[in-house]
Amino acid sequence: RRASRAARGCCADGGVFQVVRLVSTTSPPLSPRHLPNMLTSAASLFAASPSIPILARRPGFCVVAKPAGLVVHRNDWSRKGDVALLQLLRDQLGTQVNPVHRLDAGTSGCLVFAEDSETTAALQRAFASGRVRKTYIAVARGNAMPTLGEGLVVERPVRDDKGVLRAARTELMCLGGCDGEEVAGEGEAVTGRLNLGASLVVAEPTTGRFHQIRKHLGGLSHPILGDAKHGDSRVNRWWREERGLRSLALHCASLEIELEEGGEVLQVRCPVREDIADLCGRMPWADAARAALPGLLDAPDPWAADDLAALERMKREAEERAAG
Repeated sequence: RRASRAARGCCADGGVFQVVRLVSTTSPPLSPRHLPNMLTSAASLFAASPSIPILARRPGFCVVAKPAGLVVHRNDWSRKGDVALLQLLRDQLGTQVNPVHRLDAGTSGCLVFAEDSETTAALQRAFASGRVRKTYIAVARGNAMPTLGEGLVVERPVRDDKGVLRAARTELMCLGGCDGEEVAGEGEAVTGRLNLGASLVVAEPTTGRFHQIRKHLGGLSHPILGDAKHGDSRVNRWWREERGLRSLALHCASLEIELEEGGEVLQVRCPVREDIADLCGRMPWADAARAALPGLLDAPDPWAADDLAALERMKREAEERAAG
């Protein structure tokens, strides 16, 4: 297992490794005909594990592109057999890693991992002291321009994951919004009185509470599309079936980390994942959104299609093992 981790780490850093076969002195000579099978087995070792995109790497830590639908680490809320990003990254880098902050399973985007306890503590202090600026992009239900078009600061306490009420502050700005009749095309399946309006919202939380952005937007009657807990299941189903939204429409688009007080600021950006970008591209406010967020809505998804497929296969296999 250690050799597997080391090999993956070597590949991640651009290194080269050799496939070898350990044989005893009594083993028959290694025939050239064995080589194709050995190479196939070695290739399958790496094909089975997706390659996690590294957005930035510095001594002691890295920033990765988290995909939607993957827990950061296993906890009391994760299901038995859940694949976790922490374990995948640990195996890829060949070293122990610790998440510095967290993103919900359904959220994608920038996520920081540290490689030792000292760096973990230093970066967590930076987050706690306000030396990290986090910018999220969300697609919310309804036309939020009347409420958020000029910007709005929400200061409403939310309960943390232990049920304790804590102060929370989020700065919100709507970049574009439209009503339902501008969304559903002629002949598309729309049942009942669904609110199919949608808005692109930029959110900057200055505190880091449990489901903070989701709760603050939900409290304004503009829940994030795909939010099963704070939104409308019928609306979410429509966006999933008619517009291909795979998960929660929330993405951590950028981080600005002041590494030392008054020192260098590391800026990291993560292009919006493909299903959100495709959805935004079909909206009446698409051009305005691209102009306001250059390089985020029109750049390729950092996750390659093959790696996403490998991840989904790994998750299915883990679920089958857990069920069996």
